[in-house]
Amino acid sequence: MKCAIATVAIGENHQSAYAAIFRPSVERYVARHGYDLVVFDDYLAGPGDAGEPVINFEPLRVPFHERVRSYDRVMVLDVDVLISSKAPPFHTLDLGTKIGVVDEWCQPTREDRRRFQVVNGMVPTAREYHALGGFALDSESVINGGMFICAPQIHGTLFRGLVAQHIETQRGHPWGLQFEQAMLSFELQTRGLAQFLPSSWNCLWPHHRRTAKWGAPPPNTGARERWEDLKRFREVLDANFLVHLTGGLDHDLAFVSRNR
Repeated sequence: MKCAIATVAIGENHQSAYAAIFRPSVERYVARHGYDLVVFDDYLAGPGDAGEPVINFEPLRVPFHERVRSYDRVMVLDVDVLISSKAPPFHTLDLGTKIGVVDEWCQPTREDRRRFQVVNGMVPTAREYHALGGFALDSESVINGGMFICAPQIHGTLFRGLVAQHIETQRGHPWGLQFEQAMLSFELQTRGLAQFLPSSWNCLWPHHRRTAKWGAPPPNTGARERWEDLKRFREVLDANFLVHLTGGLDHDLAFVSRNR
């Protein structure tokens, strides 16, 4: 089976952080399992695509891009994900004709996630989350868009259609970048295409931090506290396959742990 990891890294900030922190772990992983690494450093939209490109929709263009068309299976991965040395090959996962995804609303538990939402002044349920994007979905799960495993020959047409159908709504949507994730979560669940994988395949670091409050550590955080943060980060990395540092948080912890 011919497989690849594909990542969109556009802009100097994303590219430099990816090169220094995250890419080495991805390169080791693909080398261990005989995969390819495909990195897009510019917008994927072609001359036939209408309107200005939308950065958060670019990963959704990967499954129908010519560079991945020949692969049997592709993991589309955000630019801020560390892969543990213990991560098994993804091509052995039993996905059938579905798309491998992870539910972010159960991390680390559903009650903990609800508490995180409340503490940060956000909607407490998955149903309300989807509703903010204009989608009615009676589900306890929200698919995180930072990692999904697809088969381009099977799913390429689907993703092309999703981009065409929703990109104009994204451009003017008051919810901003979150619309894309709510849309993907809604579409895959309602179409019966979501194959939910264990959280270890896309562990969201912000939900395992010392504090539930979103944001960077306070300026007065001491060295001892930061050492405890590092120990916690390494525990989470060692217990999971992929750790996702959403929101640009704690890149310093990821940098010193990048070779584990």
